Amino acid sequence: MVWQTFRFALQNTTVRVWLGHDIMNNLTTVFIDSESDVVIARMEARQVAKKMGFGTVDQARISLATSELSRLIYETPSQVGEIAISDVSQSKPYGIQVSCCIDVVAHLAPDDPERPGVMLSEQMKFQRTLMGMARLMDECLLDVHENGKTGVTLIKWV
Repeated sequence: MVWQTFRFALQNTTVRVWLGHDIMNNLTTVFIDSESDVVIARMEARQVAKKMGFGTVDQARISLATSELSRLIYETPSQVGEIAISDVSQSKPYGIQVSCCIDVVAHLAPDDPERPGVMLSEQMKFQRTLMGMARLMDECLLDVHENGKTGVTLIKWV
């Protein structure tokens, strides 16, 4: 496997992003700290997918997965994050890659100790979101780090 180190500036975190591919070009980064940034990330992903020649259905899948990934970042307490969108190739096939770093621990920590079951509910929501993104894309790769951060890489091939 081929890993590339990618530094997410706002989070001051370095994440290994799985490539397994020869080329990673045309990197677009969207900073996420508001709901409008979630929309911007979605539009950027759709534009990149369209330029790469994806059909309208795949464009919708890519933009929805990007939106869900961005929303996970936005909904994480006290986290400002980034989404990295790029094209990737593996000899003949080429595709789009969407990557980010998420503080999984923040998603799984209970908000209110008086309300047991909140943590389980948050875990289920987080897992459902990840599974939904994985169904929309061809590959969903997680790179868990000791500090509680998780690198998420989504890939859709043409």
